[in-house]
Amino acid sequence: MTADHYRLEESAKPEPADGEVLCRTLIITIGAGTRAGLQGSASYAGAPKTGIVMNADGVARVEASRSPAFKEGDLVVCPSAWQDYSVHKASALEKVIDDIDIAREKIKGWIESGKLKPRNDEVTGLEAAPSAFVDLLVGGNIGTRTVRIAE
Repeated sequence: MTADHYRLEESAKPEPADGEVLCRTLIITIGAGTRAGLQGSASYAGAPKTGIVMNADGVARVEASRSPAFKEGDLVVCPSAWQDYSVHKASALEKVIDDIDIAREKIKGWIESGKLKPRNDEVTGLEAAPSAFVDLLVGGNIGTRTVRIAE
């Protein structure tokens, strides 16, 4: 499998219906489950499919909300897939809690003190996702692989 097996398509930004939320993807995950699903070795994932948006969870910013549970600007974890924008029922989203800044400060302290040595391999841009994924299949990264979609 190579990056040539993927294509980038553009479409209009979707609109949320009542009870739904429009999310702008910031970061997507590319994990072992994705790899196993594409290789057909994950029985829970079914056979690999072509012509669909690649599945992935991600961190997103709420762009528009038609749900009282979320407001514009909220940071959420959602099944964003490999796309810039996605619409979800509010029940599919998990709000990133306000304490994230406290957690970041603690983790920053652990990293600065040498108690924690993270391994993250980050690439930028949705167009980099296929190559980033293929690298996972052949052991081309160490630690966590993230694809930064937007700031």
